[in-house]
Amino acid sequence: MPSVAPCALTLGKIPLEVKEVTTDSMAFYYCHTLGERIADAHRYDDVRLYDRAYRPSHLSDQPLSASEVRQLCTDEGVDAVISLDRLQFSIKGDVDPLYFLTHEPLRVEVSGLIRLSIPSDTLTMARTVHLSDTLRAALEGTIDSPEAISQAMRTVLREVSLYMADKSSSRFVPHWEPNVRWYYTSSSSAWKEASAYAAAEKWKEAAAIWHRLYDQARNGKVKARLASNIAVSEELCGNLSIASDWAERSYTHYLEYASVVDSTTLNRQRRYTEAMKQRLRSDKELRDWRK
Repeated sequence: MPSVAPCALTLGKIPLEVKEVTTDSMAFYYCHTLGERIADAHRYDDVRLYDRAYRPSHLSDQPLSASEVRQLCTDEGVDAVISLDRLQFSIKGDVDPLYFLTHEPLRVEVSGLIRLSIPSDTLTMARTVHLSDTLRAALEGTIDSPEAISQAMRTVLREVSLYMADKSSSRFVPHWEPNVRWYYTSSSSAWKEASAYAAAEKWKEAAAIWHRLYDQARNGKVKARLASNIAVSEELCGNLSIASDWAERSYTHYLEYASVVDSTTLNRQRRYTEAMKQRLRSDKELRDWRK
């Protein structure tokens, strides 16, 4: 990895000379925090930190070969390797010429590459995670010399490294992400009965009524609402493929009446359709890893 990070600061819009902002410890901060977060999930027997460069050649993000992964796992007594193959930063911001404080939060661009490698006889199973984000970091206190500025920038990079490690740890441990789901109601007795089942989380019973109402409905917007309700009930019963189909059907019905459907409803259903497709992809990945 580069040993310094580009730092483009201005002093009252005039370019400011800044001493090199070294990044020599940022990889350690990132890896140490990533390992801690994975260990905290209690999904693995042990998580160890290999706290030195495995390869003598820097500035290379080539993946570990199958033989390197097998050797590393044998030497360290582990079953898999997570390697940080790249971590780069860039800092931009403006400094107040009176108090040497930043006018606005600094803009820190970070990019990186990490890989999960699992040894096998013929090939190395790997998952690649690309790190890419632009963060805003505020500074407190006066930075009135090049040395103080350089030290402040290192503090910023350290906090960014810890944040990125915390953010990316979820890619390596099972976790739950909260989401909001909704279902439509109506004043008819059948709708009320279905809503009562849904409120009691009896989704199969609710779905049976919504299916019957859908088959009887003639109004397109009503069919769109019922299709969305069926999608939710199927999702909460674990039938993701069926739920995705019904979410798509609901969105299609809404598109047929786009001229008289408010944009909030249309966009909400579109996002739900996309969310179900993503859940299907994630579920497939999980099943593939279990094989």
